[in-house]
Amino acid sequence: MPGHVILHSGLIERLIGALRAQGVPMVDHLNPGLSDGQMDALVEPLGLSLPAEARAWWGYANGVPADAPPSINLSPSWSWAPLEEIVDECRELREIGSEDVLPGEPSMFADTWLPIVKGDGMLVMDTSQPEIAPVYTVDWHVDDPGVPYTPILGSLGELILTWVRALEDRAIWYDRGRQLFHAEGERLDALGIPLVLI
Repeated sequence: MPGHVILHSGLIERLIGALRAQGVPMVDHLNPGLSDGQMDALVEPLGLSLPAEARAWWGYANGVPADAPPSINLSPSWSWAPLEEIVDECRELREIGSEDVLPGEPSMFADTWLPIVKGDGMLVMDTSQPEIAPVYTVDWHVDDPGVPYTPILGSLGELILTWVRALEDRAIWYDRGRQLFHAEGERLDALGIPLVLI
């Protein structure tokens, strides 16, 4: 799809560099990346095939260990979770999304969706395309089940670039002493970055 930023290792390395420049400890706790075969084995029970962007994400690093402290985050709201944890969360979200749904109605969690990270909300990718993974935010507390979801970003690469821009412009910054992130609302607004992505 022309015009979309497609995730690749160079963009992930730019994200890691922006995090490292702020002293974010997560960069020192990343698990080794997964092979295509390992990724396929993990998502096969979900009936999914990962787009190239998702393969770049978990191929670069399989998140941070499950037992990592909460201060080991990627941003104020999100943690880079191993694909195994993401698959488990996807199963749970599918079950919850199908509760109270009348026969013939679609689930509130599409069969092609897969969470990208774990955190304070739902940030998911659509895995239905071979290359690009459009990004959606989901909030079952306010979303109207009768209104179809539309992507907030056209690709996973656009999400990673959004995080890079926010870090490099210090719209989000890491407080090493308190071991937590801060978000600067005015800076995010000036960059056109919705807080829900941070």
